[in-house]
Amino acid sequence: MIDERLNTLRYQLWCIEDPVVLPAHKLRAVNVLVQAGKPAIELLIERFNQPGDPITMEQVLVPTGIMNPGQPRMMCVTLKYQIEQILYDIIAPDQAPRPELRGEIATPPRDTLKTSVAPPKQTLAQMKSDWDAARDHSIGELAPTELGGAYAFVNDWVAFWDEHRHSELEDIQNWYRAQVQRRWARNMSQATAQPGPRPDQSRETEPPLPENLGLLQKAYEQAWVLAEGAKGQPHRKPIAFKGLEDIQRRHPYLGPHIEYLLLQLA
Repeated sequence: MIDERLNTLRYQLWCIEDPVVLPAHKLRAVNVLVQAGKPAIELLIERFNQPGDPITMEQVLVPTGIMNPGQPRMMCVTLKYQIEQILYDIIAPDQAPRPELRGEIATPPRDTLKTSVAPPKQTLAQMKSDWDAARDHSIGELAPTELGGAYAFVNDWVAFWDEHRHSELEDIQNWYRAQVQRRWARNMSQATAQPGPRPDQSRETEPPLPENLGLLQKAYEQAWVLAEGAKGQPHRKPIAFKGLEDIQRRHPYLGPHIEYLLLQLA
């Protein structure tokens, strides 16, 4: 049962990374990993420390919180940014009192969306620099009553996990709260807050996209349509099984997704 759960979590993590997966499915995978709690932490840290940091979503609304102390904003998000967001959502579920600081998405007014100008294209290193500037510099500008418990200070996730792997999740969350209070007290006693150094990930590169990405995305959508159409309808399952196996034969790249859907229908 434990192995099966871990395999499911690994699949959800792969969904976030895989460029063929629909944005809605990526967000669903994020939620599954957050809800999994402690069992997901080691998998997330393991992937975080591997090379490669592909863009996972071109435009996603990132709420105010630990990874974005400023206003909610549309961002291009990479895998490792998303992984850190999930990790903080697990260890700090009560980031701050305001709804947007608890991870609930605050939607900008429609007029803002209509008139907003698309930001200029940036390299991955430039985007990472912007994220760190928005996160770390804002920490020094806002008072604890304004920002609440939002504070990104884990610079070494491997060391963090080595220290806490045998602790209960509630104990980890209590440790985080105590760290936040201690660090706020220290920073507020200084004239200028000095955020801790963050790992240099500027040399991270995007892995090459699979060939025929558009074709794979369409096949992925077709597979989900087949599976969803057969749920709760036994007479349609044979057709769905045959269709899914045919997609897997034509597109071996989609193997993990097809196997997941076949298990859901079994």
